[in-house]
Amino acid sequence: LTSHADSTFNETFLMTFKSFATVDEVVTELMARFNLPAPENLSPEQFSEWKEVKQKRYRFRTMNILKALIQSQTLDQADLHVLDRIREFAENIQEPDMMAPKMQVLQTIKMRTDEAQAKKYTANGLQDPPPSILPKNLKKFKLNELDATELARQLTIIESRLFNRVHPTECLERGKDKPTTALSEDNIKAIIHMSNQLAAWVTDSVLAKDEVKKRANVIRFWISVAEQCKRLKNFSTMAALTAGLNGPPIRRLRRSWEQVHQRANATLADLEKTIDSGRNFAEYRRLLATIDPPCVPFFGLFLKDLTFIQDGNSNFIPVAGGKIINFDKRQKSSQVIRELQRYQAATYDLTPVDAIIEFIDQSLESVSQETDYWPTSLEREPREREEERMARLLQESGFL
Repeated sequence: LTSHADSTFNETFLMTFKSFATVDEVVTELMARFNLPAPENLSPEQFSEWKEVKQKRYRFRTMNILKALIQSQTLDQADLHVLDRIREFAENIQEPDMMAPKMQVLQTIKMRTDEAQAKKYTANGLQDPPPSILPKNLKKFKLNELDATELARQLTIIESRLFNRVHPTECLERGKDKPTTALSEDNIKAIIHMSNQLAAWVTDSVLAKDEVKKRANVIRFWISVAEQCKRLKNFSTMAALTAGLNGPPIRRLRRSWEQVHQRANATLADLEKTIDSGRNFAEYRRLLATIDPPCVPFFGLFLKDLTFIQDGNSNFIPVAGGKIINFDKRQKSSQVIRELQRYQAATYDLTPVDAIIEFIDQSLESVSQETDYWPTSLEREPREREEERMARLLQESGFL
């Protein structure tokens, strides 16, 4: 880590070291590296050369690594105690040529601990957010009184907040067969729960209508919301809503789908194509590579890639006399995490509407992904034989 100046290696190490070491262990080793003793039996000339060439280089690189560690997202709330260790270590450095690195480390610690200096980068900070599209009565409204675009915006605000909380450590732990780190909060689990609840909300809201035409209207509404989510580059909500519409209890409602306009069906087909898992999500990966933040990606793909890396690569490589850490595996994991962090680098310029966000929260809390909606679906539209369906269609069209 301090023997060369490979920035990519250093970034990968700082992002993934928790998969094989603790923060305290790494800090201890870095401090020991800074205080590395000279080899024995050196002549005065050799000692002077070692001190000037090797010791100084190792010490500068050690201080740079410590500074990068303090700045990294790898340090979470439970790790911040090491800042006191690093501060004490730096304050005890007295060598004149180490004063500049020392002050840089101390300043970095101050910036990390001073929340007042923390600044959130926004992608479109110079632009005004679009005006909110509000229902006529903001104090009391129903789902069908909301504008699809505004609902998509508020869902995007909620999902982007969840996505931006995901920590690299959580990604590494999710990639393990047996997680070893106790996380203070599981933000990935929260994203998965949100997606499942959204799909359940779609199902529940459609089946809540006892008339075919009303069910068709709700289906069209959710297709519009999902379409707006795609335009906002909120692929997480888009995927969840699409999954809800394609769930068996909704997809089997033939009479309802017959009244969904062709344009809406074409839009849904495009959404399905976007998130199609065929050829390892080739269409979605191609699209994601062409867009810039802000964006809420479909998190399932990150989990899929991390699991593939975990299952397909051993943690250690056998060598003569023992084994070494498989750092190539960590590099592959870090590439996935860097991609995730790229989309966390910007926030949306959207205005939260508290009443709509509260409505969303209450709606999600009122449904359960464990509910068996199949009996309700059969009650709404009982199974019918093909000849019964043809007779019904002829009757509805006025031929009978």
